[in-house]
Amino acid sequence: MLARLFTYRRGLLVGSVLAWTLSSCLPILTGLVQQAIFEELDPSASGHLDGRDLLLLFAALAVLAVSEPALGVLWYWVHTTFEGTVEALVRTNLFSWVLTTSGRRGTPASPVTLVGHLRDDVPGHTSLVNEWYRLSGEAAFVAIALVIMLGIDPLITVATFLPLAGVVGCTHWMRSRLPRLWGEARDATTAVTNFVGEAFEGVQAIRVAGAETAVVRRFAHLNDLRRKAEVRSLVAARRIDAITVATTIAGRGLVLLTGAGAMVAGRFTVGDFILFAFYLDWMLMLPRRVGRVLSQRRTSEKSLERLREVMGTTPVSTLVAHRAVHLSGPGSQPSSTRSASVHVVEPTASRRGRTRSHGGGRLRDLVVTDLCYRHPETGRGISGVSLHLRAGTLTVVTGPVGAGKSTLLEVMLGLRESQSGALYWNGMRIEDPATFMVPPRVAYKPQVPRLFSEPLRDTILLGLPPERVDLEAALRRAAFERDVAELDRGLDTRVGSRGVRLSGGQVQRASAARMFVRTPDLCVIDDLSSALDEETEHLVWERMDGARAEDRSAAYLVVSHRAAVLGRADQIVVLEAGSVASVSHPDRR
Repeated sequence: MLARLFTYRRGLLVGSVLAWTLSSCLPILTGLVQQAIFEELDPSASGHLDGRDLLLLFAALAVLAVSEPALGVLWYWVHTTFEGTVEALVRTNLFSWVLTTSGRRGTPASPVTLVGHLRDDVPGHTSLVNEWYRLSGEAAFVAIALVIMLGIDPLITVATFLPLAGVVGCTHWMRSRLPRLWGEARDATTAVTNFVGEAFEGVQAIRVAGAETAVVRRFAHLNDLRRKAEVRSLVAARRIDAITVATTIAGRGLVLLTGAGAMVAGRFTVGDFILFAFYLDWMLMLPRRVGRVLSQRRTSEKSLERLREVMGTTPVSTLVAHRAVHLSGPGSQPSSTRSASVHVVEPTASRRGRTRSHGGGRLRDLVVTDLCYRHPETGRGISGVSLHLRAGTLTVVTGPVGAGKSTLLEVMLGLRESQSGALYWNGMRIEDPATFMVPPRVAYKPQVPRLFSEPLRDTILLGLPPERVDLEAALRRAAFERDVAELDRGLDTRVGSRGVRLSGGQVQRASAARMFVRTPDLCVIDDLSSALDEETEHLVWERMDGARAEDRSAAYLVVSHRAAVLGRADQIVVLEAGSVASVSHPDRR
């Protein structure tokens, strides 16, 4: 997985490595210039530089002082671009999984938990890439500095490196605990965010039960656990930093102790001491980086473990699959198997005589054979279901509660993975219903629609360009235009979370309008009539009959037990205990 991340944007990675290595090695020159300056200023040394050379050294020191942050800024720009791109890749893949596969295979994680994984676990994994490549800069500095220091005095060089060995051992031991502490802190944060989300969703239940005080008390308890976990994680990290600082001071002391005799003998100068002390600070970056790599590796494994638990049977390696991501400017749609379903709707209410280029062609017939699915929790579902839908017809699936009607629709649409069976579109087998049974082929009105806390126009269009669809026709077809006209701001009215400002029937018809505006070949409708009064129900189905009469190329698959719908059906499929009990074709002449 790391190899895939390293090779994602090679140019940015190479630029980051070069800029970091140059920035890390620049102090080599700074140390040498400082050594030369102090040797010239030492009255006991036999100086060989005149005043002009000394001024040049100070000028060089000034140039290095300016160059170092300038090079650092260059590295930071390239680094953050690379880091952001890699994180965006993993987040995009995770988000894509949430929108596609998670709905079919199911996940125990709540939406709030998934947001936590996007926020915390993605950088928890990708940060290892940054730690690995930054080892190159510290390693290059240490290698060059070691050659210079050994050339001055091998014994003092060995004494200088003793604290480094101590830092490596200590940080390796202490950082082995960091991933566990980090994981506990993340789990505690997830518990708090989950509780907040559930409390917001269950406000009515909390108030009815008079449990406000208990909920606040529980929230305070979870927050206290989170605070303690975060403090333990931060304290462990700061303890390592404190040991590193203490080791630096000890290293300078060892340089003084071992260098005193060498100074007396004339083998070690003040300039040499300045050089050694200056290099020591930068040399400590290598063991600290090694410690960070080791601890980040454990943290990365912990992050992957958390992601693997959420993703279930989906390989976690799909998170690093290469695809286009855009950090700025207008982004293009990522290439995927959905690309064949991209559709531009023409600004007209009529679809007659229109051709579209999506794969599979306009619907002539849809054949479902021996479709099976069992819910893992209950063992209930559908078994051996076969259907035949033709363009221009209305098929109604009916049956008692729990017969598997909604499950059948979800499996046909790829929202759940079928365990056996097949679907054929115009005789062509559908290999992946989740990516095939989408607009413009198929649109779906679920039993429990989901509206968003956005203007009504946006929650119906969901990204479709307003100027390229006939929204008014879709509203009329859903018998929703009068309700929209009575809203305070019409289509610009914010409907609230899950459409809380709308009635149940209005939510159903808004979802139906969302389906109709996509002008699909197949409309799949799960129980549209249950929340409608008799007059509105009659109007909706009357208009739907009118649309079918106008365009005989569209098919309808509807779950319902209402007489107003059954009386209009071309085909009635009765499900019982997950199997087809009967299929009838009423004569509507």
